[in-house]
Amino acid sequence: MKSSHVRALSLLPLVGLAACSNAKGEPTGGSHQTLTSGRAARLLLTGSVLTRLQARAAANDPAWTALKAHCDGLVSGTANVPTGDAYPNFPNVGQGYQGDGYLPEVLDLGLCYQTLGATDATTAAGYAAAGDRILLAMSTSPSAGGQAPSTDSGYGIRNYGVGMAFGFDCLYPGLQASTLATVIASLNAWVDWYDSSGFSRNAPVGNYFAGYVLAKTATAIATDPDNSNAAGYWSDVQSTMFPTLIQSIYATSMQGGGWPEGWEYGPRSVENYSLFFWAVKTGKGLDWFSQIPNVHDEAAYLNYFAWPSLNHMDDQGTIHSGVTLTPPGVTAAAMASLLAANGDPSAPTAQAFAADLLATNQDAMAAWQNFL
Repeated sequence: MKSSHVRALSLLPLVGLAACSNAKGEPTGGSHQTLTSGRAARLLLTGSVLTRLQARAAANDPAWTALKAHCDGLVSGTANVPTGDAYPNFPNVGQGYQGDGYLPEVLDLGLCYQTLGATDATTAAGYAAAGDRILLAMSTSPSAGGQAPSTDSGYGIRNYGVGMAFGFDCLYPGLQASTLATVIASLNAWVDWYDSSGFSRNAPVGNYFAGYVLAKTATAIATDPDNSNAAGYWSDVQSTMFPTLIQSIYATSMQGGGWPEGWEYGPRSVENYSLFFWAVKTGKGLDWFSQIPNVHDEAAYLNYFAWPSLNHMDDQGTIHSGVTLTPPGVTAAAMASLLAANGDPSAPTAQAFAADLLATNQDAMAAWQNFL
């Protein structure tokens, strides 16, 4: 490892650890609800993290100011269904490429909602209403202009499934009861289709599977007990997908890190697995992170193969990066944050490397990523 200096964790966003669930109140009728206390945190955002973020917001942290301004803009926007304009001008939202236009905006609004919910219910309700519109667009049935789960062999589950599950969790108290029901039905359609027909559904070292297992796990954790399918989804993740597929393969074939598909698909895949491990820990109290050194090894791999320039991934011999050779700074930051949160001794080195990488390549991050 080259970088001997250690940067404070505050220099790195909690990218990949951050999304939204803290307290959930039960929806009543069809109106938007203020954020109330209830069930404990599920997906990633623990009470201590939320307290820290609320303190930063109260202090007008520049990252919060930027995020809030973005959310304020989204309040007046519209959300296009998938067959509508995929790339509208801000503050309108379209699906982008198979849902990747929806995903960051749901996380932006969810984080704004969670941060302000306890102190400014009126503003938070506006964020929830904007998130409600986006979730309704995402969950539109294929017959009414929505995206069918079978499109491109299920590629979109990494955006639609993950986005709807995290949005359900982030915005739950402020969503209309009808929206909650529609999102659950859509999530079940995505997960059920992928369970039976999705590409690489039994091949855990692949970008399709990484999105699938995160979407299914997040759905199971976020929607229980509202969703009668949630318990079955979780049982499959816990009893089959993790031990039989993920654990068995990663323990024997992925030691030392790397991504066989190359680093065009590698960054998102590694980030999705990081989110998967963290969601399981916060949502179910299971420390699968320590059972598989995936995050630790991937963080070390990026460090080794990005040096010395930080501008290119080493692509010699059997190390194939594909057409994308720029080291992924956002991915490095996500893994560094997860290592730190779990007390891994390699975290300081990973944090210093990620800070160097972000500064060198100036990776673009969503507003929610910068705040977290």
